[in-house]
Amino acid sequence: MDAVLGSWRKLLQGSAWVGSKSKQGARDRYRVSGYIRSTEVTYGSNGWHPHIHALFFTDDKLSGTEVAAFGDELHTRWARFSHKATGKLPTREHGTDVQQVDENGQVLGKYLAKVQDEGNSKTEKWDSAAELARADVKRGRGDNFVPFELLDFDHPLPLPQRRRLWVEYYTGTKGRRAITWSRGLKARYDVGEKSDEEVIEETEAAPVRWVADGRSYDALRRSDPELLALVLDAAAGENWPVVQALLPGDEPPERARSVDEVRE
Repeated sequence: MDAVLGSWRKLLQGSAWVGSKSKQGARDRYRVSGYIRSTEVTYGSNGWHPHIHALFFTDDKLSGTEVAAFGDELHTRWARFSHKATGKLPTREHGTDVQQVDENGQVLGKYLAKVQDEGNSKTEKWDSAAELARADVKRGRGDNFVPFELLDFDHPLPLPQRRRLWVEYYTGTKGRRAITWSRGLKARYDVGEKSDEEVIEETEAAPVRWVADGRSYDALRRSDPELLALVLDAAAGENWPVVQALLPGDEPPERARSVDEVRE
């Protein structure tokens, strides 16, 4: 993570990017006005694979030749910084993939989008915004997987190994920003920031459906987390008899009255 993020910072610094008095840098030659950077991590047969997805904004549309040249320039510098940080040299084929998007944010050409849409294979909805921000619904390809898949009940890796990998992922990413915007980009596109209080005010509170003793919940979580998952799944399906059998509690008074009225 240090190597990837450090190389990214160096990529957008220096005269090769910002230019000098005598020569334009890549930023000006390709009319780059800003970027959004997303950091993502996968795991596979070669271990952890942190990488970056970045969306560059340009003042006007680049030609196909310019896109290719932009990719070549980015890779040349990226490979140099990565090699210095890790001792490993990224190849052009796998090190840097620069592609153009259309007016709707769709990537032009075949893009390696990794999305699971609950059985819906309509991946045409997957655009550049989703690629940056929706790591929560991605799935790995081949023998690679995303960290949140470690929490799946049916994951093929042994539970002790999954626990160790999850701790490694948590330790390596704690305190790091998953998404960053270049300075001034939010103001340019009128993207406002919201305070915690504003977010809370806009959040609709869900009605209380079941009340269980906190000690019983914590005890079940520690002793049998898989059973607790069954409880939560039953609650999501409003199967209250199953919830009652596995995690004793009761419906809140308001809900109990409404249920009695329906039964009557």
